[in-house]
Amino acid sequence: MEILDRLDELKGLALETGDYELVDGLSHVFETFITRYCDSRHTALNTRMRRHVQPSKAYMN
Repeated sequence: MEILDRLDELKGLALETGDYELVDGLSHVFETFITRYCDSRHTALNTRMRRHVQPSKAYMN
């Protein structure tokens, strides 16, 4: 994931220059990106599972 590498690189540069406000902002962006990515993967997996798993007749009644 190139975007995560770039965020990490920018965070390292911000640390080197002492811009801790930027470090915090980049950390927030990183966390938000990971959360959104994981949520989207979870949703896609649930959708696929619902399509391929047929509920039993007892469950449907």
